[in-house]
Amino acid sequence: MMNYMGSYIAGVKKFFSEIIVYNDADKRVIFNGSIIILVISAIACALAGIYSLTVFPIIILAYFSLKNYKFLVYLFISLSPIVTTISPSLINIFYYGFIAVILFFWLARKLFSSSMTFEYSRELLIFSLLVVLFSVVSVLPGGVNLKEFLAVIRYIIFFSFVLILYDMLETYDIPKIFIAMTIPLLVAAYFLFSVYAQSLNPLAMLELIRLKVTGFLPSANLLGLLLMSVLPFWISVTLWWDKPKIRIFAGILTSIFTLAMLLSNSRASIFGFAVAVLMFSIWTKKFKYYIAIILVAVLVFAFVPQLNSMVKIAYRMDRGTSSRVDIWKNTITMIYENLPFGVGMGNYGTAYDKYFESGWERRFFERMPHAHNFLLSKLAELGIFGLFVAFGVYYIPIRTIIRSMKISKNRKDVIISRCFTAIFVSFFAHSIFEGGGMLQEGRVQPDMLFWVLLVLALKHKLYLERQGDDNLLSTKA
Repeated sequence: MMNYMGSYIAGVKKFFSEIIVYNDADKRVIFNGSIIILVISAIACALAGIYSLTVFPIIILAYFSLKNYKFLVYLFISLSPIVTTISPSLINIFYYGFIAVILFFWLARKLFSSSMTFEYSRELLIFSLLVVLFSVVSVLPGGVNLKEFLAVIRYIIFFSFVLILYDMLETYDIPKIFIAMTIPLLVAAYFLFSVYAQSLNPLAMLELIRLKVTGFLPSANLLGLLLMSVLPFWISVTLWWDKPKIRIFAGILTSIFTLAMLLSNSRASIFGFAVAVLMFSIWTKKFKYYIAIILVAVLVFAFVPQLNSMVKIAYRMDRGTSSRVDIWKNTITMIYENLPFGVGMGNYGTAYDKYFESGWERRFFERMPHAHNFLLSKLAELGIFGLFVAFGVYYIPIRTIIRSMKISKNRKDVIISRCFTAIFVSFFAHSIFEGGGMLQEGRVQPDMLFWVLLVLALKHKLYLERQGDDNLLSTKA
C-alpha cells in the first residue's frame, strides 16, 4: 500500500513539475506555442465544437492545455469571435467557462511552482480598483438594481482576468496573440467574399455593402473592429520585417483584410483604420502621398456625380451621422439631468427610453444601445467619475506607447512599438463614433481584445525598460 501511495505521489509530482510548471523558455518543447498547432486546434475546436461537443476537440484542447497553459489564452482569443455565432444563451457560458479553466491552470502553476510571485502593473491595478469603486458609487444613490449589480460583478471578473493576463503573458506572446486574432478573420473573410462572389452585378454589390453583409460573424461592426485591431500588425510586418517571405505573406493578409474592412461597411472601424494608415504614412515618410490620395478622392467625388452617389448609397452617407447626432444630443441632456453620479452602470439603455423622438432612432438604438461615443457613454453612466474612467482608458495606452517608442532600439522592437501605436490610435478614433470596444460595462466581447492588447503593450514596455537597465549595468561594469 505504501509503495502504491509513493508511486502515486511521485506521479502527481512529475505531472505538476513537467506539465504545469514547465520552463517557458525551453525551446526543446517544440509544440509550446506552435502556430501550426494553434491554427489546427482552433479550427478543429471551432468546426467540431460549435455544433456538437465531440471527443476530438476535447482531447486536443486538454492535451495542449496541459502542455502549455498559455495555449488556452491563444485559443480563447481565436475562438471568441466565432462563438458569437452560437445562441446568445451559450455565449456567456463559453466566456466565463473558458476564463475559469484558464484561471485554474494559472493558479495550479502558481501553487506548485517554486516561487509564488505575481507580476502586476501598478497602473492597471489602480485603474481597475477605481473603475469598480466608481461603478459602486454610481449605483448607490438610487439603490442597487439587478442590472447595476451584474454590471459591477462583470467589472470585477473582467479586471481580475486582465490582471492575471498581465502576469501570464510576455513579449514573446505578441506574435502568437496576433496569429490567434487572425484565425477567425480569415474564416470571416472567406465567408464574406463568398457572399459577394455570388453576384458580380455592381448595383447588387453596392446594395450588399449597404446592408452590411458579414457572411459569418453576427455583426459587421464586430468584424470591422477585429480587422482594425489586427491590420496594423500585418502592415508593420509587411513594411519592416527582415525576412522577405514573411513580408510577402503579411502583405497578402494585409490586402485580404483591407478589402474585408471596406466591405464590412463599419464606418467607425474604417475611420479608425484610416487614422492608423496616416500613422504609417508618417513613419514611412509617405505622408504627402496620403494627402494626395485624399485630395484626388475629394476631387473625383466632387466632379463625378455618379461615383459620388454610388459611394454615398453604399456607405450610407445619404443618412450622414444624423442618428448619432440625435443620440449624442440626448445623451448630453441625460448627463446634465443626472449629475453628479450618472444613471448608474448598466442603466444607460433603460434611461435613454424617454429620449426617443423617431421610429428610425428607436430602431437604430435597439441594435446598438449605447451613446455611440465612448466619453459620452462613461459620463452618462458614471457622471463625473466617468470622466476619470475615460481619461484612464486613454492615458494608460498613450503613456505606454510614447515610452516604448522612445526607448525602442532594435528593428523588431521598433516594429512592435509602432504596431501598438497604430492600434491604439485607431481605437481612439473608433471611440468617437462607438461606445463599445474598449470598456462597455465589462463585457468580454469585444472589450477584452483591447485590454489583451494593452497588457501586451505594457509587457513590451517593461521588457524594453529592463533591457535598457541591463545595458546600463553592463556598461558600468
